[in-house]
Amino acid sequence: MGNVHKLPFILGATAAILIGLVGMNSGLDKKDIYIRMAISMVICFAIGVYIKNVIIGIKNEIEKKRIEEMQKEEEIRLQTERELKEHEDKNNSNNDAENKSKIDYRIDNDFGEDFSPLTINDYLKKNE
Repeated sequence: MGNVHKLPFILGATAAILIGLVGMNSGLDKKDIYIRMAISMVICFAIGVYIKNVIIGIKNEIEKKRIEEMQKEEEIRLQTERELKEHEDKNNSNNDAENKSKIDYRIDNDFGEDFSPLTINDYLKKNE
């Protein structure tokens, strides 16, 4: 992008040099060559400024569209996250109601046939 800013000068200088070389080879008077060089330099500089502005405008439009696309993608992502969260919240509230009814809070003293509680005295006697 740095060379785009130099474009008007490059076009003007190149045109002036070419006009000067052509004028010297054709045998024109130096005064006429200098006038033609100056006119061509100004015209080509103006053309270079126009081309530079067009290129910068195109670059700015591309950048603007890229930013708009990123914003749209961000909005879509946020919308899907909100919908997903709402869906999860809805499922969690339904699951909580279902889970609460299925939980058994009873406490029994029946330890089953395979389990017998170990008292501390029995444990200490075994480890001595």
